[in-house]
Amino acid sequence: MDNAMQDILRHYQFGTDDEARLARLAELLLPEADALADAFYEHLASDPYTAAFFPTPVEVERRKSTMRKWFHDLLAGTYDQAHLRRLEGVGKVHVKIGLSGHYVNAAMHFIREFCHQRLVKAESDPAIREARPSWCRGSTIIILAGTDASTLPCDHRAKAYWWCDRRTTSAWTTGIWTTA
Repeated sequence: MDNAMQDILRHYQFGTDDEARLARLAELLLPEADALADAFYEHLASDPYTAAFFPTPVEVERRKSTMRKWFHDLLAGTYDQAHLRRLEGVGKVHVKIGLSGHYVNAAMHFIREFCHQRLVKAESDPAIREARPSWCRGSTIIILAGTDASTLPCDHRAKAYWWCDRRTTSAWTTGIWTTA
């Protein structure tokens, strides 16, 4: 595992330029962290299956705090071994509680769409358009680390990888993002 994160970063061609671009996106998106956490948990509460994981307002508030930290790490954190271990820990918790991979993927879809809506509003900023590939790589690395080979059965792992790669490609090759 010593080189696992470096291998992932190399595989996704994620480098220091990507970190700098994500820092630019952080300026735009991190002020939205509370709104994201609120919208995300409202979304989860709308489905009886996912709502059952958060039976009390205290549980919801604790998870919102975790979500804000996770979102900060996505955009402004250091992509190192400690980060990878935290992400794998999240994935292991999801497996331990019996959360279907479908719901993990749907959660990332919700987060990407939430962010996409905010990024579209800033489309006139060339730095935002330039950051598109970095956002795709970073958000894909997040979900792939959370669906690590050691935490999911092969068929679920394959679906998660396929979905992430297909989703990040198609999400950013439509609309304004075709002219980066």
